[in-house]
Amino acid sequence: MTRAATAHDLNHDLKDLRADVKTLAEDLRGVLAPKVESVLSTVAEKAPPAIEQGRALAAERATRLGEALADRIPDDVVDRLPATVADQLPKKRKRGRKILLLGLVAAGGAAFAAARRSSATPPSRPAPAPTAAPTPAPSPEGTTTEAGGPPA
Repeated sequence: MTRAATAHDLNHDLKDLRADVKTLAEDLRGVLAPKVESVLSTVAEKAPPAIEQGRALAAERATRLGEALADRIPDDVVDRLPATVADQLPKKRKRGRKILLLGLVAAGGAAFAAARRSSATPPSRPAPAPTAAPTPAPSPEGTTTEAGGPPA
């Protein structure tokens, strides 16, 4: 075989292959197009709520982070900031002071209750009156005691 014949056969094979690929691509497009459209409509329905939820979550986290960072800024730094920046900073929370005050109130209430409980004890019951000891029965005359002496 000559080179020209081999190149001709190769060219012919490539043309056949191109036609087969083109036919398969059209068939695949016919199968995949409806699936892609359905998935696209599903994504279009579900994406906006998910995006809004993500935005809300990010905004909440950013707010918490800003508040946490504002609590860490020393007061002298805030005093040196320009008024426009200082006004935008979240106010420092006084959570620690509030918890301390609540603890002090609870401790004071507990101490008051304990003092009141100890001072307001009900009077104790009086001791029972002593009863007279039983007297021994008189022994008949002429009997002696264990010691051998006359009865008393």
